[in-house]
Amino acid sequence: MPKLNLTEVVNDDDVRQILDPYEYEYRCAACDNFFDPVHGYSEYTVQKCPFEGKVTWYTDWRKIGCKCFID
Repeated sequence: MPKLNLTEVVNDDDVRQILDPYEYEYRCAACDNFFDPVHGYSEYTVQKCPFEGKVTWYTDWRKIGCKCFID
């Protein structure tokens, strides 16, 4: 059985997302301006998402350079 490198496990994006209860705040789905293909825009939407159709629920808004994130 192969040994796991603890540093690689802790720095893995999926592991960090599961273990950090605030990680959700960095995902596009937490934004009031997020466009959900099933439900459309939220009632709290201030402006339309500039990345509509290009992002998913799990996209990190900081990495794509979004400047209209509202929570």
